[in-house]
Amino acid sequence: MYSKYLSKVKINEHLFSMIRLMKGEYKIALVTTASKKNTMEILNYTKKANLFDRVITFEDIINPKPDPEGFNFAIKEFEVKPEDIVIFEDSEVGIQAAKKTGASIFIINKF
Repeated sequence: MYSKYLSKVKINEHLFSMIRLMKGEYKIALVTTASKKNTMEILNYTKKANLFDRVITFEDIINPKPDPEGFNFAIKEFEVKPEDIVIFEDSEVGIQAAKKTGASIFIINKF
């Protein structure tokens, strides 16, 4: 059903190279406002699902970005302090949400 769409998925290989380097040293969560079904289809198609310790989607939260609920969910689940994490974000609403957590933010300008 999505195969036509999935074949056009573009990924930022530089970002995923950085995530691969961090894997094992840090807990890595993907926090998205997309559905779990859509997110997992894309991650499985691009063979990136194994890079994440946790995937938090629209179904896991009540308030989407720019609310920080998704990020705070990951922070609580991983039992870390906001000042000890870095959030990689590529959207304006995501940046707004990340700023509200108190974490450091790495802005991805080109995804």
